[in-house]
Amino acid sequence: MLLLTPCLTRKSKSSAVFGFSIYYISSLYFLIQFVIGITFILIDPNKHTFALLAQLTIAFFYSIILVSLLISNERTADAEEKRKSQINFIKISSEKIKGLVENLKDKESKKSIEKIYDVIYSSPVKTHPELIEIEESILASISELERYVISDNKERIISLSNSLISKINERNRKIKSLQ
Repeated sequence: MLLLTPCLTRKSKSSAVFGFSIYYISSLYFLIQFVIGITFILIDPNKHTFALLAQLTIAFFYSIILVSLLISNERTADAEEKRKSQINFIKISSEKIKGLVENLKDKESKKSIEKIYDVIYSSPVKTHPELIEIEESILASISELERYVISDNKERIISLSNSLISKINERNRKIKSLQ
């Protein structure tokens, strides 16, 4: 079983953590089986029934522990993936807004976009399927804002910034109501 342990570990960001616990349990199982096998050989090599029952009992407990550990690791990896996908909206939108702030020269426009960044960055990362439409609308507005920053349209930048802040606040309110 010790040799099969790498195949049992799910490939993810936390593979090393998952693998360590499985390696530990498998190594412990191997050592216990080895010691018990040697002990029975030294005591009486002709009586194999009791030795077989003892080793099967240990293998049974090992398999129960291993299966529960694998289930736990799968749940943790699934939660990790879900969390990663939930963080993506905040990460993508805040990076885009941060890039816009760096490209602006006008102080008033820069200040209005910095407000957007603050609101997005402080937004809850948790999302919900019902919020997909609002989040896509926010991302579309950010793309529109990028065009206005490129064309240096101060009035549209400020107007769209205020609109974006309202949309983000609406998203945040809906998240709180959906929890």
